[in-house]
Amino acid sequence: MRMLHEIILITWLCGLTVIGVDMDNASVTQRVRAGGTVELRCTVQNLGDNTVMWFGPGGDLLFLGEKSVTTDRRFQLYRPYQSSWYVVIKNAKLDDSGVYRCKVRTEVVVTKEITLEVESAPRILPSKSSEDQRVKEGVEVTLTCGATGFPPPKIVWHLLADYEGPPLQLGFEPQLTISKIGREMAGLYRCKAFNGVAPNATRNIEVNVEYPPTIIVDIPDISQEKGQSAKLECIVSSHPQGHHYWMKDEKSLVKNWNYDPQNSRHNSTTTSMELYIKQAEPPSVFGVYYCLSENEYGRSVGNITLYEISKSTAKSTSGADNSGVIRLTPTGNSLFIVTVTVFLVF
Repeated sequence: MRMLHEIILITWLCGLTVIGVDMDNASVTQRVRAGGTVELRCTVQNLGDNTVMWFGPGGDLLFLGEKSVTTDRRFQLYRPYQSSWYVVIKNAKLDDSGVYRCKVRTEVVVTKEITLEVESAPRILPSKSSEDQRVKEGVEVTLTCGATGFPPPKIVWHLLADYEGPPLQLGFEPQLTISKIGREMAGLYRCKAFNGVAPNATRNIEVNVEYPPTIIVDIPDISQEKGQSAKLECIVSSHPQGHHYWMKDEKSLVKNWNYDPQNSRHNSTTTSMELYIKQAEPPSVFGVYYCLSENEYGRSVGNITLYEISKSTAKSTSGADNSGVIRLTPTGNSLFIVTVTVFLVF
């Protein structure tokens, strides 16, 4: 009797059961694209009076013989031959993934396992991903890109700085951390999820880096003749844009008959502050002008000095050397002299 049981066990391990039931019970893995159709094959010969049963991933009975037990009409039993007990799944969904079991119960249970993997294109989950950021310069910033799909998608990050030029590749993890973010790292961050199943998924996250104003004065000293017009200019970099204004002699300058302050934005962070002076009249117009900018993070000041030009010429009695002298005199006690030598060729 013991020998008979051993024969039965060996026969079952080889894919054959007692009472003549023959099943190919080798475990297999099948893949199907989401939305596609897949056929799970179970071949049973010499079934006799036994019954073939199909169970789904959750252990729910799908088919008992040829009788459908499941209410999901996407599942159908297909029998092109007498030994064929195939389950066809139409419009495959991610939830259909798992282990399906074809079973025949005799004195022992013979089972064929089919692992179904439903491939799906990547999808980025907004609830598990970062929104647009507004951060202060110098802080640590962490961006998250939560994606799903099968096979599990890979992530790559790019920075589209200023929305122009080639993107800068940054990392390959679902989380991207910038330890001390600077204004040069502001821009559009794009995370892309890909797993070989088209199409890829992308998400854009705009990161605004905020910082106090800085002022650049390209020409800090300007000279002009009395009665002529002049233009003063300061370049301000700040985010957010703040309040820009001009001052002289501790007074704010507003638009009037002689002064015309104007601001021209180059982009979201850079502004050109321009002060147009229609007539340079001493003594009040000449002197030091201050361009100021302030936002919620701080204040910056630049200065430009407007000098008055007075010309006088003097000729050498010998005629061998002649020079002209231009004196630039600002308001106040300081004096700045530039000597311009003019060579005359006879």
